[in-house]
Amino acid sequence: MRQINSQNFVAMFFATIVMLMSVIAFGKGLGLENGSIKLKEKKGKGRYYKADKINLVVLEGNYKEMGRQYGAFLKKEIHSMYEDAIENTFFKTKVTSYEKLKESYADRTWNSLPARLKQLFMGVSETSGLSTEKLVMLNGYISVAILHIGKMFGPKGIGTCSFMAVWNDYTTNGKTLVGRNFDWLYKFQNYFPYLTVAVYKPNDGSNSVATLGYAGCIGTYTGLNDKKLFLDLNSGAHSGGCVLYDNKASYKNEILSLFLDATNLKGLENRIFTIRPDWATIVNIANPDKAYTFENAPFKTLKRTSENNGLLVATNQYRLKNWGLPLRSGPGVTYSNKRYDNLVSLANKYKGNIDEKIMMHIFDQNLYDKNGKFLNGPTKTYLIGEQDVTDYQIICNPDEYKIWVKVPLHTDWIFIDLSKYFF
Repeated sequence: MRQINSQNFVAMFFATIVMLMSVIAFGKGLGLENGSIKLKEKKGKGRYYKADKINLVVLEGNYKEMGRQYGAFLKKEIHSMYEDAIENTFFKTKVTSYEKLKESYADRTWNSLPARLKQLFMGVSETSGLSTEKLVMLNGYISVAILHIGKMFGPKGIGTCSFMAVWNDYTTNGKTLVGRNFDWLYKFQNYFPYLTVAVYKPNDGSNSVATLGYAGCIGTYTGLNDKKLFLDLNSGAHSGGCVLYDNKASYKNEILSLFLDATNLKGLENRIFTIRPDWATIVNIANPDKAYTFENAPFKTLKRTSENNGLLVATNQYRLKNWGLPLRSGPGVTYSNKRYDNLVSLANKYKGNIDEKIMMHIFDQNLYDKNGKFLNGPTKTYLIGEQDVTDYQIICNPDEYKIWVKVPLHTDWIFIDLSKYFF
C-alpha cells in the first residue's frame, strides 16, 4: 500500500475541512440547512412541524380528516388570527358588524363552496372550535377589506403584491425560478407566528398541494402542487376597480381547487379562462419551463407572456394595451410601476446568473428605506404613509419542489423542501 506523507496528509485534511466549511456556509446562505424544521406533533397521518418561526402542517386523508388535523394542530393560532384579522380589524373598529358580514360575504361564500372544501372547513371547525361561519370570514379577510377599502387604507393605499419569474437565458440552468411579495396591512407583518405552509395530501386521487397563508385561511393566493405548477395572485384593483362581486364564488377557494385538479400548465390556463374571479385580480402561473400572467377581471381575462425570452414581471396594473388603460405612477397606485421597473432592472442586471441565492438577493432589495427615500427594489419592508407593507415573501423552484419563505424584519429566508412532504 502506498504510504501517505504526513505533511501531505495534514495538507489534504485541512483542504478538505476548508472545502466542507465553504459548502456549509454556502448552504446556510441559501437556507439549505434542515435543522430548523422540528416535528412538534402527530395526529393520524398528519404531522405538525415548526419551520423556524412559521408553521408547517402536513395533512393526509380525506378532506374531513385533513381538516380535523389542521384544526387540532393550529387551534390556538386559528383563534388568534380570527381575533386579530376579523374581530379587531372589522368589528371593534366599527368598519362593519358580524351580522352585516355574514349577509354580505359569509353566506354566499359558504353556499358556493365545492363539497370537498366544505368537508375541509367542517373538519377544521370541529377540532379548532371556531365555527364554519367564522372560518369563512377569516378565509376572506382580503375580500372583506375590499368591501370597505376606503376605511381600511384611505385614498392612497390598497393591498398589492409583486411577482417575478425568470427562466431560459436568465437562470443558470434555464429552469424557472419564481419570486413573490405578499403586500397587505402593516400589522400582518407581525402575524408571522400564524404564517403557515399547509401541505394537503388527499386520498381521492387529487394532487398534493402546498399553500402559503395564515392559520385558518384554507383557500390560498400562493402555492405549488406536486405536478410542479406554481400559482400566485396579485391585486388588479388599480385597473379593474375595487369592487367585490356578490354573485360569484370566492376566488381564493377556487384557486385551491385549481391546485387540486390541474396536472399541466395548459390545463391550468384553461381553468383560469373559465372561472371568473369575484374581484379584479392578476394571476401568475409557472412550471419549470415557462410562466404566464393573466390580467383577470370579473368580466374579462387576457393573457400576458414574456417579452424578453425568460422574464415575466407583474405588480398591480393591467399592462396589455387591449384594455385601453394608462399605466399610472405614484402612491395612488402603490408605486406599482416603480416596483415593476425595479424588478425588470434587477433581472437584467443578473441575467444569466440568477439562481435561488440571487433571487433572494433581488427580493431583499427595498422599494424605499425607513425614511421614505426611494431605492431600487420591490419590497416594502417599512410603513410609509397609507401604504401597505410586504408581509411575507416566497422564492420557489418548481422543478425541485423547493421554497424559501421570509417575513421582513422577523425572519431570514426559511428553506422547505416540499418533495419530503409531497411524496
